Amino acid sequence: MATPLTIRDLAALCGVAVSTASRALNGHPEVSEATRQRVLEMAKKYNFVPNSSARSLKLHTDKVIALLVQGDMSMIFLPMIDELNAAIKQRGYSLMLTFIPDDQADPSTVARIVRDRKISGVIFLGRYSEIGQGALSSYRLAELGTPTVFCTTEDFSNAPAVHSSVAADDRGDSTRVVEQLIALGHRRIACIGTGPLNDPGQAWAMRVEGYRDAMVNAGLSYAGLIKESAQPEAVYTLENGYRSASELLDAEVDFTAIFGICDSVAIGACKALTARGIRIPDDVSVAGFDDIEIARFVTPGITTVAQPLSQIVAETVRVLFETIADPGRTPEHVRIPGEPRIRESTGPVNVAVNH
Repeated sequence: MATPLTIRDLAALCGVAVSTASRALNGHPEVSEATRQRVLEMAKKYNFVPNSSARSLKLHTDKVIALLVQGDMSMIFLPMIDELNAAIKQRGYSLMLTFIPDDQADPSTVARIVRDRKISGVIFLGRYSEIGQGALSSYRLAELGTPTVFCTTEDFSNAPAVHSSVAADDRGDSTRVVEQLIALGHRRIACIGTGPLNDPGQAWAMRVEGYRDAMVNAGLSYAGLIKESAQPEAVYTLENGYRSASELLDAEVDFTAIFGICDSVAIGACKALTARGIRIPDDVSVAGFDDIEIARFVTPGITTVAQPLSQIVAETVRVLFETIADPGRTPEHVRIPGEPRIRESTGPVNVAVNH
């Protein structure tokens, strides 16, 4: 069953260890005052309570928006959660943040949340469903009759206009990133870290389509250059990037550039390349997607595209509350182009190097 915010979730939101969050909540003297205040403010903001009996208490209002996150927390979600909370409070509603394990991501879990907490609306932050079950899940979610918006992803199901969605232009922005690599002279560009390609509505699948568009438009072949995730259960991770790039190198695939399905994958790929003495960008260029904070601080900095997170949040809240006011309105699908970030991880092709 899905659970409210746990101590582990609270620690992740605050950027501290679980033990530190626990000590801060309990007034331990070894925790700095700044850290203590940050943990306490987050606990209050997201209605964290430290024991199971308190967690079972129902909220005392039906003006509640459920923010649901499936699986692991993506790095891009942290600032968005804070902005969503502030925007929803401005509307006079409370935000209930709930994390749902991958193996419980089905409509019955959402139905329990909606029923037990008198939820006025639902925001899915990221994907929601078991692999390959998108269309069925989408229709079953629609049967609940609760205003719903998918944020940062499409209505993953490929079902026709069941729910509204607000996201970056995953396909178009990916095309533009790969076009930048092509403009630098790269012709053998690998795309790595994607999730299962039989799940076409997911963000990773849209980014692969953008990669394909760029390659086809340039008259280039991508045969043998798309590498599915080495960790399908953890697509947006550093480990996935490291392992996927390592497998590509082990297979002796010829490439001069890598497009990682997200920045974490791109950074993991850089680790795999440098571990084998491959220079970035002298030998291989690497680009990602998202512009997470660490992409600016690793060496080399990662060329990527910045998701317009604040605009995505604002549009998500607008669409949700317009749907609450008019449940019969036509589902709306908003795509917001991102901004390119050119950094040191990409450069002109080195024609003397083959991989």
